[in-house]
Amino acid sequence: MKKGELSRERLREKALQKGVKAIALSPEEFAGAIGVSLSTVYRLIRTKRIPSARLGKRILIPLSAVEEFLNGEREEEEVAHARR
Repeated sequence: MKKGELSRERLREKALQKGVKAIALSPEEFAGAIGVSLSTVYRLIRTKRIPSARLGKRILIPLSAVEEFLNGEREEEEVAHARR
């Protein structure tokens, strides 16, 4: 990192101090939030059990997807779709 550059974590901290709310999580944050391994998160993304978006090299998981996953709504949709 060059002198004067802020790390991603520091930028996030500054944004939170200004009242900016996160609308997406990184795979690492998602794994920590729900208590699973990072490889499990990547498998969920790869199998499309949780939606994600790419921004350059970054993968982002919308907070709405986290809530749907934890409530089991995503799995119910997949089962209903598979039965069609």
